[in-house]
Amino acid sequence: AIQNGQIIFKMQAQFARPEESQLRHVERADGVTGMPRGVVAPDECLGMDDLLGDLMARAPAALLPLIEELRASPIEVRYAVGAPHDPLDPDPPSMPSRQLLWVRIREPITKAPGLDAACAAYISDQPLLLTALRPHRIS
Repeated sequence: AIQNGQIIFKMQAQFARPEESQLRHVERADGVTGMPRGVVAPDECLGMDDLLGDLMARAPAALLPLIEELRASPIEVRYAVGAPHDPLDPDPPSMPSRQLLWVRIREPITKAPGLDAACAAYISDQPLLLTALRPHRIS
């Protein structure tokens, strides 16, 4: 919802009954479920915080409030393989539409039913969009 030109409310909702699932979402090429080859532990990966800190030093003043908002995010993102292109690059290279990311909540979440799933859906939204834009040289 927008009021007086300002976003005052954002919401995503899904209504589904919880159910058990046999789905597993990570599978290596040899059919074994587990960590994909070539992915390092999160603490060894370049973090979005590192990239935003660098960006603060180079960005125009008009972008600084947005960067500060991203730095205050309750979500930590780390790039498991490589890094995104420079958002200040006026002519970014085309990159594959694939990223391997580590994401986690910085603070514990309450134990409300469905809140973990809601947070996972929220976390997955932005990286998916940014990944889809990579081949099109859009930052």
